[in-house]
Amino acid sequence: MPDQDPGEEGGILAPFFNHDARTMTLLAKLVRKNNAKVLLTWATRLEKGKGYELNLELVNILSDSGELKDDVVLMNQTIESLVKTKPEQYLWNYKRFKSVVDY
Repeated sequence: MPDQDPGEEGGILAPFFNHDARTMTLLAKLVRKNNAKVLLTWATRLEKGKGYELNLELVNILSDSGELKDDVVLMNQTIESLVKTKPEQYLWNYKRFKSVVDY
């Protein structure tokens, strides 16, 4: 769940929809260390409560620079791109910026 706020003690600040968001680094570290593949996984709610469609996509979250910050920025950009395809499906009421904004 790379779009979860890891709190003030975890993660680093990286842009998410043009706002700084504390973003966990564990996924990027594990992928780089183990040369792992990343499957972006999400569920699309079907109309009239008829269930969900499970979606999987192989994605690259490692930057060419090899810098952790750049990896995390790329990870956030990947999530942003997905959200932009169906913004009504994203959980906008989740406090994504809670460790950098006082709600």
